[in-house]
Amino acid sequence: MSKNPQLWSRQGLRKALGTIRPRPIDRINNSDVPSDLRLLVPVAEWWGIDGDEEMLYGFVDRAPIDAVTNLCIIVDTYDRTISEWLAGPEAESGRPTQAYLTFTALVMASDYGKVRLKRNTKGNMPS
Repeated sequence: MSKNPQLWSRQGLRKALGTIRPRPIDRINNSDVPSDLRLLVPVAEWWGIDGDEEMLYGFVDRAPIDAVTNLCIIVDTYDRTISEWLAGPEAESGRPTQAYLTFTALVMASDYGKVRLKRNTKGNMPS
């Protein structure tokens, strides 16, 4: 997978995903996100549907393939920083922030997106 992420704006995400998103966006507080990940907040808000895995996976399944590819590239690019945060002290908290939950769901969306991309690639292979 190419490592050339294009961070879509909220407007770009709304254009690509707005009609298929199953529920309203949960806005997160930027101050709850490590400073080096704040540029990902719009991406996390759109893709990070927490609390309902079936809804999250259905959203990824309905999303345009270019949007799923972009999601996976972005999360892969920032994987180490995201993982360090998500494995940090807040992981042991009984009350994680909405930002933490949303970024956790963002990673889940990316992981499932990779499955979808692999499935899509295999389905298009000549027999």
